[in-house]
Amino acid sequence: MNAIDQIKASVLDYWDSFLQHVPKLILGLIILVLAIMISRWLSSLFQNRLSKRLDDQLLSLFLTKILRMALIILSVLLAFNVMGFTGVAAGLLAGAGVGALVIGFAFQDIGANFIAGVILAFNRPFSIGDTIEIAGVMGKVLSLNLRTTHVKTFDGKDVFIPNNTIVKEELINYTKDGFIRLS
Repeated sequence: MNAIDQIKASVLDYWDSFLQHVPKLILGLIILVLAIMISRWLSSLFQNRLSKRLDDQLLSLFLTKILRMALIILSVLLAFNVMGFTGVAAGLLAGAGVGALVIGFAFQDIGANFIAGVILAFNRPFSIGDTIEIAGVMGKVLSLNLRTTHVKTFDGKDVFIPNNTIVKEELINYTKDGFIRLS
C-alpha cells in the first residue's frame, strides 16, 4: 500500500467516524437551542412572578439576569454531554475554576463591583427612579447592573458609577421616602 492509499484510507476512516457522530452533534445543537429558548422563557416567567411579589424592580431584574446566565451555562454543558464531549465539559468546568481564580486576581475591581452589585441588589439603598447623589454625581437612577449603576444627571449626562464606589462612598438618596425638600 502506497502513501496515497494510506491517506485515502485515513480520510475515509475520519469521514465514517464523523458520519457516526453527526446525529449526536445535531441532537446536541437542538438541545442547546431549545434549552436557551426555555431558559429565556423561564427567566421572563421568573421575572414576572418576582415583579408581582417584590416592590423592588432592581432586585427582580438582578436575580433574573443571574438565573438566565446559570441556565445558559447548564444548557451548554448539557449539550456537550449529549454530543459526547463529556471530557470537554469536564475540562471546561475545571478550567473555569482555575480561570476564575486567575481572573479573580487579575480583575479584582470587576469582582469587587460584581459583589457590590449583589450587596446593592439585596440591601436596596435606592430604587429605579430615585434621585441620588454619590461621589459628586447627582441624578436619577435608571438601572442597576452587575457591575455599574446607570444614573441620568439633570443636565442629560449618562453616568455609569461602579457599584464598588456606591458601597464605599457616602450615598444620599433624596427620594427614598417620597419627599424632597427644595430649600
